[in-house]
Amino acid sequence: MTAVQSNRSEILGDRRIACISPDLARTGGWATLGIPLVVICADAMGLGESIGFPVLEVPPSDGKPSNARALLESEVAVAFLRQHRITHLLAFKTNKRLQERANDLGLTLMMGEPSIAQRYENKVHFATITQELGLSSARIRTGQGNLPTHEALSGEFGERYVLQNARGHSGQGTWRVETQSQHEEAAQAIAHRGWRAMQWLEGSTWTLNACVDAHGNIQVGSGYRQFTGIPACTPHRLGACGNAWGEATPPPTLADMAETLGDALHRGGYIGAFGLDAIDSESGLHAIEVNPRATSGLAMESCIAHSAGLPSIAEAHVRAHLGDRLSPTRLPPGRSASQLVVYAPVDNETPLASSRQSGRYRVSHDTCQRIDDCTDPSVTAADEAILWARTAGRPLPASAEILRIQSTSLLARSDTNTLTERGSQWMRALGVPALFSS
Repeated sequence: MTAVQSNRSEILGDRRIACISPDLARTGGWATLGIPLVVICADAMGLGESIGFPVLEVPPSDGKPSNARALLESEVAVAFLRQHRITHLLAFKTNKRLQERANDLGLTLMMGEPSIAQRYENKVHFATITQELGLSSARIRTGQGNLPTHEALSGEFGERYVLQNARGHSGQGTWRVETQSQHEEAAQAIAHRGWRAMQWLEGSTWTLNACVDAHGNIQVGSGYRQFTGIPACTPHRLGACGNAWGEATPPPTLADMAETLGDALHRGGYIGAFGLDAIDSESGLHAIEVNPRATSGLAMESCIAHSAGLPSIAEAHVRAHLGDRLSPTRLPPGRSASQLVVYAPVDNETPLASSRQSGRYRVSHDTCQRIDDCTDPSVTAADEAILWARTAGRPLPASAEILRIQSTSLLARSDTNTLTERGSQWMRALGVPALFSS
């Protein structure tokens, strides 16, 4: 055990942590913290305990995908928690019902207050929050039902604009609108819900993870670029589908924005990790949303920080929820790396017809071979990647995540949102469209 890991174990004391997750891919970053950990998930992705810590897989039994609350309702899961003397729970995303279930089991949920998190994550409310905090954002109009006409919105924002539901992720509930028919499609989906109309901004999308503790101290990550709308990865034109660390230098004001949001979250009583998304355009950096939770890129970010001997926001999140006081700092970047996240077609609600066992793979020409069970992307060579694959035959909702490809190679370019030759090679080798063949 290293000196750093020893210090983490001292902070943990006799407390034991379980991570509750829809799949094993989202837990990888927590494993780098050097603390005792167990996992309960709906899909172990063909790995199970070969990942290095106890894993309980609880596949859906009713033909519907499992969420964290459903996993905690399982008698087998409860027995597993008792067996490992679990006292604290980590989850990808929280809500009041999950918090109540954790309380019923006598467990501490290591997530921020759900009501605060949901208010900030609501895209309609976030428009008001940015105005209150003086953060630069795109020109925005919000409402509840009664969506204005295409003519009115294009007159206000220009010939291209964005429409969004109050809630949604990975491009779901988000539309780029340029025509009357596109407006009608969005209006039908929005119906009487809350909505946000936003001017179109050309530029690169950045994500930055940060963490605020109970004392208001904020640790800020280094930031990384987001891949958006790559057709081979997502059916959504504005859907996030991967990340690149080290491809470019983040705008200095990105960390400033995160610290401002961290202060506001602290004043509201929030503790823990949060992720800021912003677009860097010709007119400057504009905040577009905040996710007060463990974001999709947090696990891999933790891995590449760990490989460089650096602290991570995942570590800060755990420490903050154990009552430790964070040092207010901006963390340096880890090594360069990238990941592609592949989603099911929007109209596909059937299980995968085929899949691969997760682990480390090597690609050659247009084929790939599995090497071993390794799940640490920081140790991959240029022709290698970590593959996290959903298990075939399991319930799969429309637009669900089915694959993650993680590598130290650059798999796509965030300035053009196009696959690199290496990224294209992996997609051909994995035969993504064939996964849905009957």
